[in-house]
Amino acid sequence: MSISYIAKQIGESATLKLNETAAILRAKGDPVIHLGGGEPKGKPPMDAILAASALLTSGEVRYTPPDGIPALKQAIIRYTEDFYGWRPQPENVMAASGAKQAIMTALHAILDPQEEVIFPAPYWVSYPEMVKLVGAVPVPVHPEDGSFIPRVQEIEQVIGSYTKAVILNSPNNPSGAVYPAEFVQGVVELCEKRGLWLIMDDIYHRLIFDGRKPINACEFAKDRTDNSKLIIINGVSKQYAMTGFRIGWAVGNTRLIEVMTNIQGHETSGPSALLQHAAVGAINGIQSSVSSLCTTLENNRNVLLSRDPTVDGMKTGYTDAAGYCLVASAVRDMPNGKRRLVSVVMGTASREARAGESQKLLNWGFAAWDSVRLFEAGKAVLSVPVWKGQSAEAQLGAPGALFVSVPKGEGDKLKTQVERTDPLLAPLAKGQPVGTIKVVTAGGTPVASVPLVVLEPVPLAGFVGRTWDAIRLWIK
Repeated sequence: MSISYIAKQIGESATLKLNETAAILRAKGDPVIHLGGGEPKGKPPMDAILAASALLTSGEVRYTPPDGIPALKQAIIRYTEDFYGWRPQPENVMAASGAKQAIMTALHAILDPQEEVIFPAPYWVSYPEMVKLVGAVPVPVHPEDGSFIPRVQEIEQVIGSYTKAVILNSPNNPSGAVYPAEFVQGVVELCEKRGLWLIMDDIYHRLIFDGRKPINACEFAKDRTDNSKLIIINGVSKQYAMTGFRIGWAVGNTRLIEVMTNIQGHETSGPSALLQHAAVGAINGIQSSVSSLCTTLENNRNVLLSRDPTVDGMKTGYTDAAGYCLVASAVRDMPNGKRRLVSVVMGTASREARAGESQKLLNWGFAAWDSVRLFEAGKAVLSVPVWKGQSAEAQLGAPGALFVSVPKGEGDKLKTQVERTDPLLAPLAKGQPVGTIKVVTAGGTPVASVPLVVLEPVPLAGFVGRTWDAIRLWIK
């Protein structure tokens, strides 16, 4: 069977796979607490239900304009004026089947193959795959200080001749961090100076804790003309707990929205009439459900932060919004006395994975670390370096888990030797070995040897002049 090159580059959604895995485990009777999907547990506003019900009762559920029904566009215009201090015109607005489709359509409209899109890490798992779907190159930026918020200078350092756009998601999925106003202002000014598109994914902007206010990128934009390259993305899924309604929108300059509408008209046509009317009801209706949901999420955050010291080996980063929180979990003691690396997920300041209990593995953790360390009796017994940069991903081990037997008395003397064998000026194929991590004692006694294997093909144009982005610790 012949499959396109782009299709071969796209992996399944980690979030959707996590949802599926949790559902399978529950069906088996396993006591799973699923913390993966970003889906509020609240109910949609009654105004949304009544609006959808009224249209359904009328039987007038027809095709809709590709950019959305007039009532929804007017609701979005009022919403934008209320929260962004800018009143767009109808030709500046496009409704879509979810904020994800709005982002995807915007990427189709502004990117050519091999152009680059920058976004800070940690990031929503779909950003890299969405960028690759249009033949472009994702460029994540990992904050050098190990936090969840990079400096503007770190964004600027990775801008090159192929850079076309920057995506900011604040409040952030998956960290829950809210980017400071000075950082957002700096990125807005940087994009205007360098002529880059800036996509503001504001889907969580009303779900902020501790009485804080959302940061409005429009306040910092000097170019308020129809040449502006600022794109505002939002939707009803999160703030109104309407994830299944799949209504989002984009606000941008007239030419961009015209092109996005043309693309959407050929791909999916207009969003469902029934769901658009529900969105109108939510946006124009009573807003108490939003504040109620925000309070619930904030209370959940407080409970988690109060409980995490009671879980051995668990470190939780403070979260400002959206109901997300990243946890640093660790290694698992095996019956044979060996230790298995179970999962590594970024923590606020920690760059180490410490020993602790982990239950069923539902997901692998991504790495933005200087190194991953295994500890025994408070001493580091293994340190695996992670290289910094902006490109390919590699796999530790084949098929996966790394088992290490620590020689008695030498647990604190282990070190690693990295041997890279990848061709720097050639494409990399899936499964191609590109180096080895060797674990040895201070005296040179071999302890373990871990091959580095390419997970995804890396084209020449997307690789030359770069180093590795991260190492996925892939556990079978």
